[in-house]
Amino acid sequence: MAERLFLYGTLQFPQMMRAVLGRTLPMTPAELPEFARYQVRRRVFPAILPATGGRVPGQIIEGVDAWTLERIDDYEGPPFYRHRTTVQLSTGRNVEATVYLLRQRYHCLLLDRDWDPEQFRREWHDWYVREYQQVYATGSDQNASDA
Repeated sequence: MAERLFLYGTLQFPQMMRAVLGRTLPMTPAELPEFARYQVRRRVFPAILPATGGRVPGQIIEGVDAWTLERIDDYEGPPFYRHRTTVQLSTGRNVEATVYLLRQRYHCLLLDRDWDPEQFRREWHDWYVREYQQVYATGSDQNASDA
């Protein structure tokens, strides 16, 4: 059964998605209400937690099949788990989606600041893409056209 997935971190970048999945999926801008995004200590990726009045910007991908979910599970790793919640599309419509949350025992790793996607793009994006192309054998030639 295909799922809808809310992305709020590195997989919002098309080249990162292609490095992990071997392809890109169409994305739709969305926000996750009642959550906040945080920088993870000594890491270049974020995590989110419930937060009254918070809103996390991100992207929705639809039609996510079992293979794709398993690959993203692997990419996210054991500190994260899937959670179903309500996400608001840029059109204002609310939809149910799966989001990855950080397990409670790792909350101590969160810094008291938002993750900066532009800093990730500037400082880590290209390195991360190359690393995950190797991890998942997705190659580099096919990524040249994604910005």
